[in-house]
Amino acid sequence: MRASKIATTFAGLAAVASLVATPLAAQSKSMPWTIIAGINIAGVSDPPAGASVGDKTGLVVGAGTSFALSKDLHLAPEALFQMQGFTSGTASVSVYYLNVPVLFRYNFAPTGESGMMPYINAGPNLALKLSCSVSGVPGSSTCSPSPKSFDLGLMFGGGLEFKSGTNTFGVGLRYQLGLTDAVDGQSGKNKAIQIIGTWKIK
Repeated sequence: MRASKIATTFAGLAAVASLVATPLAAQSKSMPWTIIAGINIAGVSDPPAGASVGDKTGLVVGAGTSFALSKDLHLAPEALFQMQGFTSGTASVSVYYLNVPVLFRYNFAPTGESGMMPYINAGPNLALKLSCSVSGVPGSSTCSPSPKSFDLGLMFGGGLEFKSGTNTFGVGLRYQLGLTDAVDGQSGKNKAIQIIGTWKIK
């Protein structure tokens, strides 16, 4: 029941974001595109009782865009290829996801000669599992039990953007939190810290 309520809430948030974005399609000719790359420190929150679970470091790469809702508030959908998973003893579980966060972003006033601009962002995240594999376990390379095909969660954080000539670069820090168990019938939600760099292309 709880998972159903969370899924309904997520679907409502996604629907609202979609309705807000639709009338902004007229901005498509001038909307910026952002290249995103960085590292992802993933793990599991609320693991099964007695389980010894550690974090796993991987890459995150992708792209996004943004639509202005007001002068400082933007809607920023992204598509991110992301390595997640965890370690347990000698085993290392690698789960590859396509994450689609829809973030509401607030820009603060730029400062300094470089126009350094702080921002914060937050919103729902939908993750599509692409593959799962296990290493470090003799005779086994498949995930059993396997994570669910979809994962629902939240993503929030902040960062700084600055101009260099005609380019706009940035750095950011994010936290990703799963709202449902990653594996059916087993406790444990995905979590991740992202440290990213960005390059905005007009």
